[in-house]
Amino acid sequence: MNDKKFFPWRSISLIIVSVALTLLFLSPAAGQNESSNEQCEITLREIVADNSGGEIDPALKDITKDLKKLAYSSYRLEQTSRLTMRKGEKKIQELLGKNRLELTNDGLEEGKVRLKVKLSPDSGKEKSLETTMRVPDGYTFIIAGPAYGGGVLFLAFTTKF
Repeated sequence: MNDKKFFPWRSISLIIVSVALTLLFLSPAAGQNESSNEQCEITLREIVADNSGGEIDPALKDITKDLKKLAYSSYRLEQTSRLTMRKGEKKIQELLGKNRLELTNDGLEEGKVRLKVKLSPDSGKEKSLETTMRVPDGYTFIIAGPAYGGGVLFLAFTTKF
């Protein structure tokens, strides 16, 4: 009779121990998934746009339709950088024409990476641009930057997380 009284407690104890062990073994895996989701790769392309002709650099074929919507007739890829960033990390990138980019990964929000962008032109004539972008995985976001070499510097950010 004493065994029957303690039987439910033994079952509950076994369930608690099972749950605790399961959590113990799954926690490292869950932590790894979370941290990998908080990291993103950003491909940053520096593009010079002007009205010198009607040519779009073949290296920009994946964003040609977007570039054609803008006010310039020629686009050439000048430089490409790849940045890997964890949540909360800030990177500073020197751009063409001594311009400066500060980029901060604010983590994922609704399936999009939140990136704080601060673009500081070398010229004292132009103001800095500060904005926050929310970019889905694999998408490209383009911003116009300062004047550069008879045209304008555009930045194309493509994310992967």
